[in-house]
Amino acid sequence: MDTQENQNPFFSIHLPLTLIAFAFALFFYLNVGGAKQTAENLQWQNENNKKQIEALKEQKVSNEKSLEQNKAYVATAEQTQKQFGEIMKDLLEIAESGDADAKLIVKTYGIASNNPASAPAPAPAEEKKDEKKDEKKNP
Repeated sequence: MDTQENQNPFFSIHLPLTLIAFAFALFFYLNVGGAKQTAENLQWQNENNKKQIEALKEQKVSNEKSLEQNKAYVATAEQTQKQFGEIMKDLLEIAESGDADAKLIVKTYGIASNNPASAPAPAPAEEKKDEKKDEKKNP
């Protein structure tokens, strides 16, 4: 019983239990604070996601309007391309028929047909040299 009498009442069983209780209280307080912060972060993310969804919907509408507006330009470009192709086909036909100016244009710009059957046969190397001589003589 000597040991019980020499023990300081301050260091009795109550102090360790108090410290453990304080640690648990601090732990739970910090967990509750962290949970509140997480909830706030999730709410902020949710609001930003809603804003992004709205912005993407507006962008989709804008893109659809732009697509509708550009359809007219695409149709015009396709029509122009078709007309240009017809002009080039006519030019190749004229060059095949023997027109010197048309042949010169086809040769100068390297115009060729996509259809191999209607493409003019390449001139032999000797004729090309002769044509160059003729071009130098006749400016």
